[in-house]
Amino acid sequence: MDIEAVEEVFNKLVGEKSISFVNFMESIGPRIKSDDVDEQEKAVDLVVSVICKLPNDFLTATQVSLLLDFLIDVLGKIVLVGSSAVTGINHLVLNSSNLPDDLEILLFQRVFVDGNIQSWNQKTRYHFFEIMEFLLKNRLNGLRLVSSSDFVASFLRCVTGERDPRCLLIVFRLFCSICASFSLGVHVEDMFDCIACYYPIEFNPPENDKTGISREMLVAGCEECLVAHRSFAPFTFQLIAEKLVDEDCDDHAKLEVCAFLDHVCHIFPPDHLSAQLDDILGGLRAVALNPASKKSKEPIPCQVVNCIHSLINSLSHIAEGSLSGVDYLCSDFLENCEPFVLQAEMGMTETALALLEVLVNALPKNRALLFDKVFSWLVMLVRGDTVISAPNRNDVINECIKYLPRWCASAADLECGDLLRKYQKSFFDVLSEFEGLTGSAGRCAAYALATVYARITRHQCDDNVCNFEGLFRRCFICCHQADIPLRERCLQFIETIVTFRWDMCKNFLESQAFDNENSVSVISVLTRMVNEVTMEVTFPMLLAAISSSLPLTGFSLDDILYMVRMNKNSNALLLRTIEELFPQLTSLSDVESSEHTVNRIAEFFQDVGLELPDSVHDTIAKKFMFEIEKSILVLPFVYLFLMQSKNCELLMESYSIIREKIKTYDPGLFRYATIIAGACVNKAEIVPELASVAFIKNLRMTYPVDAVRFYQATVSRALLLRNDSLGIELAKKLFDEISQNPEQSGVIIAGLDELLNFNLRYSRPEKCLYRTTALWRQRIFCQIIPVFVRFFNKVGNQSVKNGLLTLLVPLLSLAHALPVTLPDEYIQLIPVFCSTFEVSLDDETARLLLDAVVHLLESIPLSEMDVDFISKILPGVQIYLSTGSALRTSLLAIKCCEILAQRCSPDVILRFHSSVVCSLTHCLAARKRVLRAAAAKAKNNWELLLTT
Repeated sequence: MDIEAVEEVFNKLVGEKSISFVNFMESIGPRIKSDDVDEQEKAVDLVVSVICKLPNDFLTATQVSLLLDFLIDVLGKIVLVGSSAVTGINHLVLNSSNLPDDLEILLFQRVFVDGNIQSWNQKTRYHFFEIMEFLLKNRLNGLRLVSSSDFVASFLRCVTGERDPRCLLIVFRLFCSICASFSLGVHVEDMFDCIACYYPIEFNPPENDKTGISREMLVAGCEECLVAHRSFAPFTFQLIAEKLVDEDCDDHAKLEVCAFLDHVCHIFPPDHLSAQLDDILGGLRAVALNPASKKSKEPIPCQVVNCIHSLINSLSHIAEGSLSGVDYLCSDFLENCEPFVLQAEMGMTETALALLEVLVNALPKNRALLFDKVFSWLVMLVRGDTVISAPNRNDVINECIKYLPRWCASAADLECGDLLRKYQKSFFDVLSEFEGLTGSAGRCAAYALATVYARITRHQCDDNVCNFEGLFRRCFICCHQADIPLRERCLQFIETIVTFRWDMCKNFLESQAFDNENSVSVISVLTRMVNEVTMEVTFPMLLAAISSSLPLTGFSLDDILYMVRMNKNSNALLLRTIEELFPQLTSLSDVESSEHTVNRIAEFFQDVGLELPDSVHDTIAKKFMFEIEKSILVLPFVYLFLMQSKNCELLMESYSIIREKIKTYDPGLFRYATIIAGACVNKAEIVPELASVAFIKNLRMTYPVDAVRFYQATVSRALLLRNDSLGIELAKKLFDEISQNPEQSGVIIAGLDELLNFNLRYSRPEKCLYRTTALWRQRIFCQIIPVFVRFFNKVGNQSVKNGLLTLLVPLLSLAHALPVTLPDEYIQLIPVFCSTFEVSLDDETARLLLDAVVHLLESIPLSEMDVDFISKILPGVQIYLSTGSALRTSLLAIKCCEILAQRCSPDVILRFHSSVVCSLTHCLAARKRVLRAAAAKAKNNWELLLTT
């Protein structure tokens, strides 16, 4: 196309208005009629290019009509300019404001009936389809002058054989419009077949695809076509039945078909479903029970589950016959799943039972039948009656015994207690009979089964058959064993039996004397038994057991915490628990109260505090403050609990008590007092004097430098969390003090590290119930980075600079927890990154650093990724491409190289090609396959740069 010629004509027509469009066409007429094909092509191209450039309202309706006649005529006579002519027709139809009223029949006859759409290239076919879509949307009444049969037949001829995804999307839209606007008549099956040939969609866009067309878009369009007309119902159900068992369809495609069936059941009436029901049910079973399919977390894919529910819903609307559709579905599944259940050696028992469990949940009226069948099968499985190979018998029994309690629990939840009573003796007899073979699995099953039966009413359960008392007695032994699954089953049984059979438990406890050797298991059991009803009996026993097991080497405080959580709505029990436990846990001797033990108890009280209502929390806090007044040695046990209080007055009072008790400096006690002060500063409505610069200066006159820096960092962190401007000011002062007192840089940097650490028990907002703002991590990161980088860049002392590099760990840990990437802040950190690469780093620091570089490279604007930027970052990254680096670190370094190759301009990046490829080649010799694969992929990206 001659661009200058187009501009010249356009200027004369629109700018200067020195010629009319008629004059232009007359002047170019001889060239169009020329015997020289090249000259004809250039003339038509010029006309079309000018038309496409003109304003939409420039041409009159008559001119548009004449141009359409001309271009359609050209379309049939001058083959070489056909594509250009179609472009012109497309532009005139879609964009002209003055489109003539009677053009539909002309276009339809000359373009879609006389023409052969599929003989053109993709772009031209797309233009044709756009014209048809325009006519269907805007000139439908004119198109209806054509008989429906002729129109549908022409459409079929136009689209049959189409394979390009760009064209298929518009074809699918056209198809739905035609189904809604025209009678399909004798062409119903042909119309369906022209779309069904694409189903299921086999399309995966290439990596360099720029069309933006995804497989999901094509699937949605195709499926919409298959349900676009009510006459498609029998064909659609038949197609689904065929695809469910089609060997050429992979597992993913079949699950897609299941999801489509779920959709179809909600659109088409159920009448046509009956004819294909056998094949569809067989196909669903084949998908669900396919032993070759990849196993996922759920034994039955959600697509199959949803599909079964939809089928049942559809079948329930079919008029009653000799056997309802729902009953037929139920009997069909039972009959065909039975071999998969009973022949356990096939390895499909669990999946088949899961499939039947779907039916149990979906078929309330058929549950009794389903449970009855499954219960009888389970008894046979646990007895080993269906085992073919004798050596496999024990393995099959141990594998299948776990299904028994699960199905019984399901029956109890669905109120099928009568069936549970029917099989009660069979279940417990078989468990007792094969206890020696099943071992731990059998005991777990017995407790799980007893837990189910303890829940159901007494008239549906024979307590003697279940042997509740014997199982209860054995819990005190089983809970002391290392078998974690058995212990969990025992404790679940205890929680249930104490609720539904408390009289039996009470009689046993009152007649039993527990020795100190079993105190650990006694504590575990009793913590599951304590509640408002039982506490008068169980709580004194629990305290006695705890007393005999101290120090905390014999039992876990998690058991006590569990008890608190289970009873968090009982204020009286919570208060009594803390009041009774407190003296026992805090009265340990100096030998017993190691730092680890004290921390465990402090964390326990903190976890308990999270479960308490505010009123109960304040009551207990006052109790703790009273104990602190009697002995300051109690403080390390309770400071984490005290700092949770939302009562600012109480917090200030506790701080005053603590300061009053610390007459002489004690590093540990001062630290606890500082943490309480931080909580006061964070939660007070008005920032108290504790946070003022003057108060901190006064502390320096009394306390050592490290203690004061810790106080300043703690207060700054508390203020930053609540977004008080004083917080960042105190942080800046810490940085400034490094310059003023370089000899104290180590202590001050330690304070800054403390300020940035939000992962400790006394600094985690969710544990301490600190006052915070939304997105506080992101805000603090953005506040600290400019201060940190500004100071880092102006520091000249290398040892101080190296000390500051240690702050990258808490800074990047803070950034790592953010849900978004902050490229501007990462860009500011580039000088720090470069300096960090120059020193030896441990694996954690290196991983955090490279993870930050990955986020930086993924989010930084392309304009910033110049040679200077890459020269700073890349050498440091390459250090970790050596085989001596940790796996995760090396993978992050490779990821950095890959991103650079993908995002950077070849002109910028190619100068680093040989160096990076050499480093990546070294990684190809690594022992780990995942490392070799990642290096190969990155190296390939760099090699492709040479071909760009």
